[in-house]
Amino acid sequence: MKLVMDETPSPSIDAEDNHTIIRMSVREKPVEVITRGERRRVWTDAQKHDIVLESLEPGGSPIAVARRHGIGTGLLYTWRRQLVESQLKA
Repeated sequence: MKLVMDETPSPSIDAEDNHTIIRMSVREKPVEVITRGERRRVWTDAQKHDIVLESLEPGGSPIAVARRHGIGTGLLYTWRRQLVESQLKA
């Protein structure tokens, strides 16, 4: 018994068309936006100083310190820079 393949040529699809077809056929999940009702926190200079010193301890991780205190790493690095600049001026 011999299998006979259909001899009709398949339409050729360019790589660019294939990418577009695939990309358009995939639906993205809806984005959920969460807004916070909380206000900005106010940090005293003493709190900032303590957090910065904690982040500078040997073997410590600035990222872990930032997470522990609920602040962003960018804010922590800004405080670190400000502390160094203020010590250089003094």
